[in-house]
Amino acid sequence: MSDEIQENIDGNKPCVNSRPFQTSIRGHRLWARVYFHGKTNPKFISVHVHRNFGPADDILDAAVKFVLIDQNTSNSPEHYTESCTGKMDDVGSCLGFDNFIDKKMLEEKGNRYVRNDSIYLLIYVKQIDQEKIAHLPKYVQDAVKNFF
Repeated sequence: MSDEIQENIDGNKPCVNSRPFQTSIRGHRLWARVYFHGKTNPKFISVHVHRNFGPADDILDAAVKFVLIDQNTSNSPEHYTESCTGKMDDVGSCLGFDNFIDKKMLEEKGNRYVRNDSIYLLIYVKQIDQEKIAHLPKYVQDAVKNFF
């Protein structure tokens, strides 16, 4: 287990940050943050994707999917998934969940998500290009934004 994660579990550090990543080759730079003791409620783990940098007038309109991977070896995995959409209009803005998953689910002996003191959290970011769907009716635009 990394020192950073152990400091968070011990309560010495409020969160763990990911390395920066990009939505595409010339896309927005982002990074993720996990609060093992919750951002607003210590009963939950919180996850967020933050905008790292980009042009001040460039708004990132995105759908984000967080997937906590089921590490059970059964043939029917039960990945834990939460999705959200929104705009990140300036550096430091974020999308995510303060109450992503109840910590009790991860602390139970033999749970599906923790193996060898590790979890795998995948983060998918789908950039929504408004110009490509602007000609469609609003209800279709809403479906495209929320389809993920």
